[in-house]
Formats: sequence, structure tokens, C-alpha cells
Amino acid sequence: MSLQRNVQKNHLKEEYERYRKQADKARDEGHNQKAARYYRECVDTLEDLVEVENSDPVAEKWTKLADNLASVADKLESGDFDNTEATDEDTGGSSSGGSAGGGSNS
Repeated sequence: MSLQRNVQKNHLKEEYERYRKQADKARDEGHNQKAARYYRECVDTLEDLVEVENSDPVAEKWTKLADNLASVADKLESGDFDNTEATDEDTGGSSSGGSAGGGSNS
């Protein structure tokens, strides 16, 4: 992997983590619309990560996570999401050390 690609990937991972932390915090505080916006930012960032990822299994993991987060954002926006019933599984696991890493930095 080129150095430039690796730097871009690391930047996108950090961006995802930042948005994810804000989304989870907003959801925990009951700010569903705000959380949905941040989850959408996570989805956009994960889609960008998929484009630069050269490992199919990792790209597939990020695609699934993006799909899950988009679904959660839809539920939050429509009011169909009960924060008391939310699990890490709904949003692809915890934000720290979670699903965004997906393996090596190859």
C-alpha cells in the first residue's frame, strides 16, 4: 500500500471514530436527530474507507457497519428508535476498538 493511501485510510478511520463518538453521545443523551446526522457522517466516512481499502474482508465489514448505521439513523429520524432498547449490535459494536479497525493496516 502506498504511503499516501495509508495516510488517507488512517485519516478516515480517525474521522469515523470522531463522528461515531459524537453520534453515540447524542443518542445516549436522547438527541435522536443530532445522533442520526452524526451516524450519517459515519456512513459517508465508512463508504470512503471502502473505496480506499484493498482488503475485501475488511471492506465488506465496513460496508455492513455502514448499512447498520444507516438503518439506525433511519430509525432515529423517524422516531422508531427507543434508546433504552439500543444495543451495541444495533450500531455495530462499541466505538472504541470496534468494527472500524477491521484488521491490519494493509
